[in-house]
Amino acid sequence: MSEWIYVKDCHEFFGEVKHRLVSDAEREVELVIKPDASLGFELAITALALDGSKSMLRTYAAALPKMIRKKQNKVHPIAQDLAGFLAKNSRNQCAIAYWACGDDGSEIEPVGILNSGEIEAFDFAGPQRWGGGTKLTPIIQYFWEQVFSSADKEGMAVILTDGAWDDDDNANLFQLTQVMCEEIAARRRHLMKGVVLGLKTDDNKGEIERIDARFNALNNFEPENVPNPDGIDLDVWYTAWVDELDDWNGIFIELVKEWSLGVGGFVEAQGQKVLQKDELNFGVQFQIPAASPAFLLHLEGLGDYEQNIL
Repeated sequence: MSEWIYVKDCHEFFGEVKHRLVSDAEREVELVIKPDASLGFELAITALALDGSKSMLRTYAAALPKMIRKKQNKVHPIAQDLAGFLAKNSRNQCAIAYWACGDDGSEIEPVGILNSGEIEAFDFAGPQRWGGGTKLTPIIQYFWEQVFSSADKEGMAVILTDGAWDDDDNANLFQLTQVMCEEIAARRRHLMKGVVLGLKTDDNKGEIERIDARFNALNNFEPENVPNPDGIDLDVWYTAWVDELDDWNGIFIELVKEWSLGVGGFVEAQGQKVLQKDELNFGVQFQIPAASPAFLLHLEGLGDYEQNIL
Protein backbone atom coordinates (compact mmCIF):
# COMPACT_ATOMS: atom_id res chain seq x y z
CA MET A 1 0.00 0.00 0.00
CA SER A 2 1.45 3.35 -1.03
CA GLU A 3 1.42 6.67 0.85
CA TRP A 4 -1.49 9.06 0.38
CA ILE A 5 -1.11 11.48 -2.53
CA TYR A 6 -3.00 14.76 -2.15
CA VAL A 7 -4.40 16.23 -5.36
CA LYS A 8 -3.21 19.82 -5.71
CA ASP A 9 -5.57 20.92 -8.48
CA CYS A 10 -8.95 20.02 -6.95
CA HIS A 11 -12.30 20.77 -8.51
CA GLU A 12 -13.73 23.83 -6.75
CA PHE A 13 -16.53 21.64 -5.35
CA PHE A 14 -14.02 19.55 -3.38
CA GLY A 15 -12.15 20.67 -0.29
CA GLU A 16 -9.76 17.73 -0.34
CA VAL A 17 -8.98 14.77 -2.60
CA LYS A 18 -6.36 12.13 -1.87
CA HIS A 19 -5.57 8.68 -3.28
CA ARG A 20 -3.19 5.75 -2.86
CA LEU A 21 -2.51 2.37 -4.44
CA VAL A 22 -3.84 -0.52 -2.36
CA SER A 23 -2.87 -3.19 -4.92
CA ASP A 24 -1.66 -3.49 -8.49
CA ALA A 25 -5.29 -3.42 -9.60
CA GLU A 26 -6.97 -0.92 -7.26
CA ARG A 27 -6.56 2.65 -6.08
CA GLU A 28 -8.29 3.98 -2.97
CA VAL A 29 -9.71 7.49 -3.12
CA GLU A 30 -11.00 9.73 -0.34
CA LEU A 31 -12.56 13.12 -0.95
CA VAL A 32 -14.30 15.74 1.14
CA ILE A 33 -16.93 17.97 -0.43
CA LYS A 34 -16.32 21.61 0.42
CA PRO A 35 -18.75 22.74 3.15
CA ASP A 36 -21.11 25.45 2.01
CA ALA A 37 -24.40 26.96 3.17
CA SER A 38 -26.01 25.89 -0.13
CA LEU A 39 -25.39 22.27 0.95
CA GLY A 40 -26.98 22.79 4.34
CA PHE A 41 -23.74 23.39 6.22
CA GLU A 42 -24.16 25.60 9.27
CA LEU A 43 -22.59 25.68 12.73
CA ALA A 44 -24.44 26.74 15.87
CA ILE A 45 -21.82 29.34 16.76
CA THR A 46 -18.17 30.08 16.06
CA ALA A 47 -15.47 31.90 17.98
CA LEU A 48 -12.13 33.46 17.17
CA ALA A 49 -9.45 34.01 19.82
CA LEU A 50 -6.42 36.14 18.93
CA ASP A 51 -3.05 35.78 20.64
CA GLY A 52 -2.43 38.80 22.87
CA SER A 53 1.02 37.86 24.17
CA LYS A 54 3.91 40.32 23.96
CA SER A 55 5.58 38.28 21.23
CA MET A 56 2.77 39.50 18.95
CA LEU A 57 3.44 43.21 19.52
CA ARG A 58 5.40 43.67 16.31
CA THR A 59 2.92 41.59 14.28
CA TYR A 60 0.13 43.91 15.42
CA ALA A 61 2.41 46.92 14.76
CA ALA A 62 1.37 48.01 18.25
CA ALA A 63 4.39 50.25 18.82
CA LEU A 64 3.76 52.39 15.76
CA PRO A 65 1.80 55.67 15.78
CA LYS A 66 -1.94 55.06 15.55
CA MET A 67 -2.25 56.80 12.17
CA ILE A 68 -0.06 54.24 10.40
CA ARG A 69 -0.55 51.25 12.70
CA LYS A 70 -3.51 49.72 10.88
CA LYS A 71 -1.71 49.55 7.53
CA GLN A 72 1.25 47.73 9.14
CA ASN A 73 -0.89 45.46 11.34
CA LYS A 74 -0.51 41.97 9.87
CA VAL A 75 -3.08 40.43 12.21
CA HIS A 76 -5.97 42.71 11.28
CA PRO A 77 -6.63 41.51 7.68
CA ILE A 78 -6.27 37.85 8.68
CA ALA A 79 -8.54 38.20 11.70
CA GLN A 80 -11.15 40.25 9.87
CA ASP A 81 -11.33 37.85 6.94
CA LEU A 82 -11.36 34.75 9.16
CA ALA A 83 -13.96 36.14 11.58
CA GLY A 84 -16.19 37.14 8.66
CA PHE A 85 -15.87 33.66 7.18
CA LEU A 86 -16.76 32.05 10.51
CA ALA A 87 -19.80 34.29 10.99
CA LYS A 88 -21.00 33.49 7.48
CA ASN A 89 -21.06 29.80 8.39
CA SER A 90 -22.67 30.16 11.83
CA ARG A 91 -25.90 32.14 11.79
CA ASN A 92 -24.02 35.40 11.20
CA GLN A 93 -22.32 35.41 14.60
CA CYS A 94 -18.76 34.97 15.80
CA ALA A 95 -17.51 35.45 19.36
CA ILE A 96 -14.25 37.44 19.40
CA ALA A 97 -11.71 37.52 22.23
CA TYR A 98 -8.03 38.13 22.90
CA TRP A 99 -6.19 35.48 24.90
CA ALA A 100 -2.75 35.06 26.52
CA CYS A 101 -3.17 38.49 28.09
CA GLY A 102 -2.03 39.85 31.44
CA ASP A 103 1.14 39.32 33.46
CA ASP A 104 1.34 35.53 33.11
CA GLY A 105 -0.64 35.12 29.88
CA SER A 106 -3.67 33.56 31.59
CA GLU A 107 -6.11 36.44 31.16
CA ILE A 108 -8.65 36.85 28.37
CA GLU A 109 -10.24 40.01 26.99
CA PRO A 110 -13.64 39.24 25.43
CA VAL A 111 -14.70 41.57 22.64
CA GLY A 112 -18.21 40.15 22.23
CA ILE A 113 -20.34 38.28 19.73
CA LEU A 114 -20.19 40.22 16.46
CA ASN A 115 -22.15 39.91 13.24
CA SER A 116 -20.65 40.30 9.76
CA GLY A 117 -21.17 44.06 9.61
CA GLU A 118 -19.64 44.60 13.03
CA ILE A 119 -16.66 42.43 12.12
CA GLU A 120 -16.09 44.46 8.96
CA ALA A 121 -15.98 47.67 11.02
CA PHE A 122 -13.90 46.30 13.90
CA ASP A 123 -10.23 47.21 14.31
CA PHE A 124 -8.26 44.11 15.40
CA ALA A 125 -5.56 46.18 17.10
CA GLY A 126 -4.63 43.87 20.00
CA PRO A 127 -5.52 43.62 23.70
CA GLN A 128 -5.35 46.22 26.45
CA ARG A 129 -2.93 44.17 28.57
CA TRP A 130 -0.32 42.31 26.54
CA GLY A 131 0.55 38.93 27.98
CA GLY A 132 3.77 37.89 29.66
CA GLY A 133 3.17 34.19 28.92
CA THR A 134 1.08 31.89 26.75
CA LYS A 135 -1.72 29.89 28.38
CA LEU A 136 -4.30 28.32 26.09
CA THR A 137 -6.54 26.53 28.60
CA PRO A 138 -8.29 29.67 29.98
CA ILE A 139 -9.67 30.75 26.60
CA ILE A 140 -10.84 27.21 25.75
CA GLN A 141 -12.49 26.96 29.15
CA TYR A 142 -14.17 30.35 28.65
CA PHE A 143 -15.56 29.34 25.25
CA TRP A 144 -16.63 25.89 26.48
CA GLU A 145 -18.28 27.02 29.74
CA GLN A 146 -19.79 30.31 28.62
CA VAL A 147 -19.98 30.99 24.89
CA PHE A 148 -20.82 27.45 23.69
CA SER A 149 -22.65 26.19 26.78
CA SER A 150 -26.13 26.38 25.25
CA ALA A 151 -25.23 25.56 21.63
CA ASP A 152 -27.90 23.37 20.01
CA LYS A 153 -25.44 21.64 17.65
CA GLU A 154 -21.76 21.59 16.69
CA GLY A 155 -19.68 24.76 16.88
CA MET A 156 -16.08 25.78 16.27
CA ALA A 157 -13.55 27.80 18.26
CA VAL A 158 -10.53 29.00 16.28
CA ILE A 159 -7.36 30.04 18.11
CA LEU A 160 -4.73 32.13 16.34
CA THR A 161 -1.25 31.97 17.88
CA ASP A 162 2.41 32.60 17.14
CA GLY A 163 3.81 30.48 19.96
CA ALA A 164 3.73 27.28 21.97
CA TRP A 165 1.77 27.40 25.21
CA ASP A 166 3.41 26.62 28.57
CA ASP A 167 4.10 23.03 29.73
CA ASP A 168 1.83 23.24 32.79
CA ASP A 169 -0.90 24.77 30.67
CA ASN A 170 -0.56 21.95 28.16
CA ALA A 171 -1.29 19.40 30.90
CA ASN A 172 -4.31 21.44 32.00
CA LEU A 173 -5.50 21.61 28.40
CA PHE A 174 -5.43 17.82 28.08
CA GLN A 175 -7.43 17.49 31.30
CA LEU A 176 -10.04 19.93 30.03
CA THR A 177 -10.21 18.12 26.69
CA GLN A 178 -10.86 14.84 28.52
CA VAL A 179 -13.78 16.46 30.37
CA MET A 180 -15.14 17.89 27.12
CA CYS A 181 -15.04 14.46 25.48
CA GLU A 182 -16.86 12.89 28.44
CA GLU A 183 -19.65 15.47 28.26
CA ILE A 184 -19.96 15.16 24.48
CA ALA A 185 -20.07 11.35 24.59
CA ALA A 186 -22.73 11.50 27.30
CA ARG A 187 -24.81 13.80 25.05
CA ARG A 188 -24.77 16.56 27.64
CA ARG A 189 -22.97 18.85 25.20
CA HIS A 190 -22.39 19.18 21.47
CA LEU A 191 -18.91 19.10 19.98
CA MET A 192 -16.94 22.34 20.13
CA LYS A 193 -14.27 21.79 17.51
CA GLY A 194 -11.06 23.50 18.56
CA VAL A 195 -8.89 24.72 15.69
CA VAL A 196 -5.44 26.09 16.50
CA LEU A 197 -3.91 28.08 13.63
CA GLY A 198 -0.22 28.91 13.74
CA LEU A 199 0.94 32.27 12.44
CA LYS A 200 4.56 32.36 11.28
CA THR A 201 6.23 35.68 12.09
CA ASP A 202 9.72 37.19 12.06
CA ASP A 203 9.92 36.53 15.80
CA ASN A 204 8.97 32.85 16.11
CA LYS A 205 11.28 31.18 13.59
CA GLY A 206 13.19 29.45 16.37
CA GLU A 207 10.02 28.10 17.97
CA ILE A 208 8.44 26.38 14.97
CA GLU A 209 9.59 22.90 16.02
CA ARG A 210 8.17 23.33 19.53
CA ILE A 211 4.87 24.63 18.16
CA ASP A 212 4.67 21.65 15.78
CA ALA A 213 5.16 19.33 18.75
CA ARG A 214 2.24 20.99 20.54
CA PHE A 215 0.15 20.69 17.37
CA ASN A 216 0.93 16.99 16.97
CA ALA A 217 0.04 16.28 20.59
CA LEU A 218 -3.38 17.88 20.13
CA ASN A 219 -4.03 16.15 16.82
CA ASN A 220 -3.23 12.77 18.40
CA PHE A 221 -5.23 13.30 21.58
CA GLU A 222 -7.44 10.36 22.46
CA PRO A 223 -9.75 10.44 25.49
CA GLU A 224 -9.29 7.71 28.08
CA ASN A 225 -12.06 5.39 29.24
CA VAL A 226 -14.92 7.34 27.71
CA PRO A 227 -18.00 5.17 26.98
CA ASN A 228 -19.21 6.13 23.51
CA PRO A 229 -21.79 3.55 22.37
CA ASP A 230 -23.26 5.93 19.79
CA GLY A 231 -19.90 6.58 18.12
CA ILE A 232 -20.17 10.35 18.60
CA ASP A 233 -17.32 12.39 17.11
CA LEU A 234 -14.84 13.07 19.92
CA ASP A 235 -12.10 14.49 17.70
CA VAL A 236 -11.92 17.85 19.44
CA TRP A 237 -8.72 19.25 17.91
CA TYR A 238 -7.42 20.26 14.51
CA THR A 239 -4.25 22.30 13.92
CA ALA A 240 -2.68 23.95 10.89
CA TRP A 241 -0.36 26.75 9.82
CA VAL A 242 -2.16 29.69 8.25
CA ASP A 243 0.25 29.90 5.33
CA GLU A 244 -0.37 26.23 4.43
CA LEU A 245 -4.15 26.57 4.07
CA ASP A 246 -5.46 27.07 0.54
CA ASP A 247 -8.53 28.80 1.96
CA TRP A 248 -10.47 28.95 5.21
CA ASN A 249 -12.68 26.03 4.15
CA GLY A 250 -9.73 23.83 5.08
CA ILE A 251 -10.52 24.21 8.78
CA PHE A 252 -13.90 22.51 8.24
CA ILE A 253 -12.55 19.42 6.46
CA GLU A 254 -12.00 17.20 9.50
CA LEU A 255 -15.26 18.33 11.08
CA VAL A 256 -17.66 17.46 8.28
CA LYS A 257 -16.39 14.13 6.95
CA GLU A 258 -19.14 12.15 8.68
CA TRP A 259 -21.90 14.73 8.13
CA SER A 260 -24.69 13.69 5.79
CA LEU A 261 -25.24 15.59 2.56
CA GLY A 262 -28.86 14.47 2.54
CA VAL A 263 -28.67 13.39 -1.11
CA GLY A 264 -27.67 10.22 -2.91
CA GLY A 265 -25.40 9.68 -5.85
CA PHE A 266 -22.70 7.57 -7.39
CA VAL A 267 -19.04 7.55 -8.39
CA GLU A 268 -18.01 6.45 -11.86
CA ALA A 269 -14.55 5.59 -13.20
CA GLN A 270 -13.68 4.34 -16.67
CA GLY A 271 -17.39 4.08 -17.52
CA GLN A 272 -18.30 1.89 -14.55
CA LYS A 273 -19.99 2.72 -11.25
CA VAL A 274 -17.66 2.00 -8.34
CA LEU A 275 -19.95 3.39 -5.60
CA GLN A 276 -23.66 4.11 -5.32
CA LYS A 277 -25.56 5.23 -2.21
CA ASP A 278 -28.99 6.64 -1.40
CA GLU A 279 -27.36 9.09 1.01
CA LEU A 280 -23.78 10.32 0.88
CA ASN A 281 -21.68 12.14 3.47
CA PHE A 282 -19.46 15.15 2.88
CA GLY A 283 -16.61 12.64 3.09
CA VAL A 284 -16.71 9.95 0.39
CA GLN A 285 -14.45 6.87 0.15
CA PHE A 286 -14.26 4.45 -2.78
CA GLN A 287 -11.91 2.37 -4.91
CA ILE A 288 -11.23 2.70 -8.63
CA PRO A 289 -9.03 0.80 -11.10
CA ALA A 290 -5.38 1.57 -10.41
CA ALA A 291 -4.82 2.98 -13.90
CA SER A 292 -7.93 5.17 -13.94
CA PRO A 293 -6.82 8.79 -14.53
CA ALA A 294 -10.03 10.37 -13.20
CA PHE A 295 -13.39 9.80 -11.58
CA LEU A 296 -16.80 11.45 -11.72
CA LEU A 297 -19.03 12.12 -8.71
CA HIS A 298 -22.73 12.47 -9.49
CA LEU A 299 -24.98 13.97 -6.82
CA GLU A 300 -28.74 13.76 -7.36
CA GLY A 301 -30.21 17.17 -7.98
CA LEU A 302 -26.80 18.89 -7.79
CA GLY A 303 -24.78 17.76 -10.78
CA ASP A 304 -21.63 15.99 -11.97
CA TYR A 305 -18.15 16.73 -10.68
CA GLU A 306 -15.15 15.27 -12.50
CA GLN A 307 -11.69 15.09 -10.94
CA ASN A 308 -8.37 14.15 -12.55
CA ILE A 309 -5.97 12.34 -10.27
CA LEU A 310 -3.25 11.05 -12.63
